[in-house]
Amino acid sequence: MSGTSAELVASGDNFTLHVGDGVVVLRVWSRKEMTFARGAELAQTKIDHLRRLVDRSEVHALIFDLVDAAAVVGPITEETVRAMIRVFTDRDLRVAVLVGESPMQSMQFTRMLRDVIRRKLVDERGLVTRDRAAAATFVKAEPRA
Repeated sequence: MSGTSAELVASGDNFTLHVGDGVVVLRVWSRKEMTFARGAELAQTKIDHLRRLVDRSEVHALIFDLVDAAAVVGPITEETVRAMIRVFTDRDLRVAVLVGESPMQSMQFTRMLRDVIRRKLVDERGLVTRDRAAAATFVKAEPRA
């Protein structure tokens, strides 16, 4: 998100949400002491923010930064993550998922993204990567008209 400065839209106990250059960046990190109830509340908050942001005319992509998130998520969290991704893919907007070093995290999010898009990962709307520069390049291609 170079060029213009990113606007901090929201933050919570385990996330920040920025928008800049038409790209939404949702950064999520793991908090072992967080209760399930608080995690569920924050997940809904993230989804609500994403739904509002996707309506902005300049928004054309999401970088979902999970570098500091749990290496593997359970079925309830997985469904919540799918809902966050669908906010963008349902509008044919690009999603780059930035993962950490865990091969399990990479495999799980590759599967999730593929399932949500319902196409092979070579589809132009989704990418899972460990490379920040690759994620930034991917989401900047072809903004919606």
